[in-house]
Amino acid sequence: MQWTEEDIRCIEGKFDSFCKTVLRNFARDWYRAKQRRGRNEVLFSELADNHLLEPIHIDPISPAEKYFFDDLERSIAIENDALAQALHSLSGRKRQIILLAYFLD
Repeated sequence: MQWTEEDIRCIEGKFDSFCKTVLRNFARDWYRAKQRRGRNEVLFSELADNHLLEPIHIDPISPAEKYFFDDLERSIAIENDALAQALHSLSGRKRQIILLAYFLD
């Protein structure tokens, strides 16, 4: 089948129109996303001095505070505040039993 010059121009025109539509829509989406980000983001340099920044995520690998119990020959580090307070409230003998049973097998 032979394509005529008119068919080729028609196909090229449709393809050209399609490409322009895709690029226009992509540009429109990009600008809308940029505006949306601009409304929702705040630069650190624009924050007030009295604004406290709270961490969003606390890394469980390196906790901020550990509680150490030296009742036995080895020091045992506890990361959980509630557990550490409960162990502190026990007598020395009961604390040693708990530490031996659950942390030193």
